[in-house]
Amino acid sequence: MNPTYLSQSKIFNHLDRVQTWLKGKTCFPISIQIDPTNRCTRNCLGCSGNKTVKNAQLSLKFMKDVINQIAPFCKGLIFTGGGEPLCNDDTITAIKYARAKGLDVGLVSNADLLNDNTATELVKHCAYIRISCNYVGAWDKIKLLVKARNKQKSDCTIGIGFLTNKERAVHMKEVAEIAKKLKVDYVQFRPFHLDTYDVSDKIARLKENLDSVTFKVIATDYKYKEMGDNLKKVKKYPVCFGDNFRTVIAADGKLYPDCFTRGLENFCMGDLQKESFKRIWTSKKREGVFKSKLDMSNCPPMCYHDPLDELLWNIWQQYKGGKHVNFL
Repeated sequence: MNPTYLSQSKIFNHLDRVQTWLKGKTCFPISIQIDPTNRCTRNCLGCSGNKTVKNAQLSLKFMKDVINQIAPFCKGLIFTGGGEPLCNDDTITAIKYARAKGLDVGLVSNADLLNDNTATELVKHCAYIRISCNYVGAWDKIKLLVKARNKQKSDCTIGIGFLTNKERAVHMKEVAEIAKKLKVDYVQFRPFHLDTYDVSDKIARLKENLDSVTFKVIATDYKYKEMGDNLKKVKKYPVCFGDNFRTVIAADGKLYPDCFTRGLENFCMGDLQKESFKRIWTSKKREGVFKSKLDMSNCPPMCYHDPLDELLWNIWQQYKGGKHVNFL
C-alpha cells in the first residue's frame, strides 16, 4: 500500500482528534464526503450509487451553508457520491467556495463533462482528482487535466481508478501504461465489490515494471486478500471506530456514517435541510445509529474502511488496557 495515497496511518496527522476520541469526548469528522447529485452520465455495471431519491441534487445555497458549518473542524471535503458530481452545475462553484474556506478538496469523477475551462478551475482548487476509468473514452479528458495542471503549475494530484474483475483484468496493463504515458501520478486498482477474481500477480508485475519517482501503481491490497473463503472470515476488529472521523452528506441532504450506508434510512443520522451539522452530530439519534452500526453483521466484507477501523481498534485496546506501554 502506497503510504502517500492510501495508508490509513494518515490518522496520526490528527493526534488531537484521536486524543479527543480516546477520552470519550465528541470528535468531529476530519474527512467528509459530499454528493452534489446522484444523477450520472453513465449506467456502469456494479455501480453502488443512486440509493437515495432519484435525481436528487444539492443546491449551491445548501452546499455553501454546509461548508460554512463544517469549515471549523473538517480538514478534507471530497466531492463524489451516488452519481457524477459534475452533473450538478454548481459543483465547481462549491469546490471553489470550500477551498476559500480553508478546506482541502478532492474530486472523484468519470471525466465525461470535463472541458478546458472546467479542467483549469479544478486543478486550481483541488488537492486531488481521481478519474474513474473504463479503459476507453476518458483518455482525452485526462489529457485536459494534465495539460491544465502543467499550465497552471498546480500541485493537484491526478490519479486513475480502475475496477477489476475477470473480464477487465486483460486491460490492466494497457490502462497502467497509458496512465504513465499521460503523466498522471498514479493508477489505482481495486476489485468490484465482492468480486473474487484475484489480480494480485498482475499488480505486482505492473509495479515492478512501471513504478517510478513520478508514477505509482497502487492497489487496495487488503481487498484482494479478502477473497474466496476469506470473505466469510470475521473481521479483525469488533467496532467501526472510524465512523468518529468521517461521514457522508448524500444528495438528499441527509447525513450517513459512510458510503455503504448512504441512502439506508435506518442509518440516516439526520437531515441537514432541517437541522445543523453540529446538532445532528451531537444528537442521541447519531449515537443510536453508531451503536446499531457497531453490530458487525451490518458491515460488508472488503470494506474500504477496514484498515483504518482495524488500526483504531488496536489503538483503543492499548489505551484502555495496554501493558508495559512505556517499553517500546
